[in-house]
Amino acid sequence: MNANHFYILAELYGPYKPVKVVGLHLLRGYLPACDWIKPDDEDVKKYAKLWHTDNKEDLIIHHDIGNDEKRIIDRCSFYGKYELGEHGHPINPIARTGFIKRGELYQWGPSKGVGAILYTINENNEFMFLGVLNGRYERPEDRRITTPGGYVNPREEFEDAAKRELIEEGLANKKIGGEEEKAEYEKHLKELMGDGEVVIFGYHDAKQTNTDNSWSESVTYAFRIDHKDLNKFEAAEGDDAIKAMWMTIKVDEDSAEVKSLMEKAMNDGSEFLYLLDTKITNMFSIEEKMDFVLKTFKVNTLNF
Repeated sequence: MNANHFYILAELYGPYKPVKVVGLHLLRGYLPACDWIKPDDEDVKKYAKLWHTDNKEDLIIHHDIGNDEKRIIDRCSFYGKYELGEHGHPINPIARTGFIKRGELYQWGPSKGVGAILYTINENNEFMFLGVLNGRYERPEDRRITTPGGYVNPREEFEDAAKRELIEEGLANKKIGGEEEKAEYEKHLKELMGDGEVVIFGYHDAKQTNTDNSWSESVTYAFRIDHKDLNKFEAAEGDDAIKAMWMTIKVDEDSAEVKSLMEKAMNDGSEFLYLLDTKITNMFSIEEKMDFVLKTFKVNTLNF
């Protein structure tokens, strides 16, 4: 307290001391034949002029001096031009994470990903979507059912990447033989999917793998197909998916939210659906809507 009887806070927070983190898979993966970026402190200097660009060549650094390969990459962020730290590392534009370096990610700055929702409304007016059980190379307890998704390839458009992930993870028809037949099959599916609708995009930290210098950004697209074409989209797992399946959602009657709305509706089914729809419609953000749906609905696997 000073002479004027005001309290002065000398320091709101303690000193920021982030932890250096580099994934073991990156350290062990740096071999002469590997195309991952060498996980040391000096590499960042070789990439300093590439930050926030989408038209410059990135280096794939090998042990032999003068034998470096190049590739075109996209280091632009959804949040505009990001700052560089005193040593040239990109600075996370959203948050301080408590970690520095690349963590588990394969490059500095933003790593671009996509999510893909393939859905239809069936003859019973039910919402159906393509789900996959991911985690072929993970521990059983870490596996979960989700929708297809993955990283964007160099020079690949986001929507094209979303369609590719749908086919690779959930529509990998094993009955198709040659490359030409496979290419024709994939082209036909993409045409039937049509244009995707952006559901959500931005900073992504589902697995909490982001650091102060390396972070994930993603876009999720939704593709609606005609129910009459459903037989052309046979669920078949591929890539790192263990299983692919068509699923529906229904109200979880054990949910506290559902019980509360049913009481207000006095167990009138039509009134309940009206209240449910009104509540979702009046929610402001997509995150709030998604959280509500996860709490009030559950999924069913379909076999047909």
